[in-house]
Amino acid sequence: MPRRLYRRVFRVHIPPAARSELERFLEALYKAIHSYGAVLRIKGDQLVVEVYGDRAMILDSWTRIKEIISDYSRVESSTYPARLIFKEVGLALPLDVIAEVLSLKGYRAAVEGEDLRTDAPYDEVVTTALSVRKALEDTKLLYATKTAKKLVVAGSALLEENPHDVVERALELGLARFDEEGKLELLKPWREALRELVGRARVERSG
Repeated sequence: MPRRLYRRVFRVHIPPAARSELERFLEALYKAIHSYGAVLRIKGDQLVVEVYGDRAMILDSWTRIKEIISDYSRVESSTYPARLIFKEVGLALPLDVIAEVLSLKGYRAAVEGEDLRTDAPYDEVVTTALSVRKALEDTKLLYATKTAKKLVVAGSALLEENPHDVVERALELGLARFDEEGKLELLKPWREALRELVGRARVERSG
């Protein structure tokens, strides 16, 4: 017996934070909808979503839509839910590393529960998160302690350097060493080591 298909229309208010990121917001919604078809229309401050599919598809899509609406509704001028950032970059990342990289870029940034609080623009938050993701992927084979890897990932993302070069910097500055098993370990807290490493690199680049 052929599966019965349905059409459902949902109307939701567009969160204020989504209005300045409308294209990104709509793209996130399209990705969230799992059905045979969907149409999104904007009417004033409302978004009209038509979904076509079986009951399970419609229910699943509506649940995902509500999650995205909820995420954007929680975004204040300087508070971004971790889940929203991770959806943007397609991977869960160490939020403390993102915050530290933003801080060293000159922004105020701190982790508050499951949120990132910062005065950095959202585009900068996403750009930084993407840099952290790339650095994290480039250090998959690095044999290191958790804190040493945070140093290398953050340093690589911020300085736009190969992780291997960051490791070399850390060793030369006496911030890290290899133990008897060949595992990279830090000799200082990772945030302190990161600031020293980045500070030295900036001095070298300034000439």
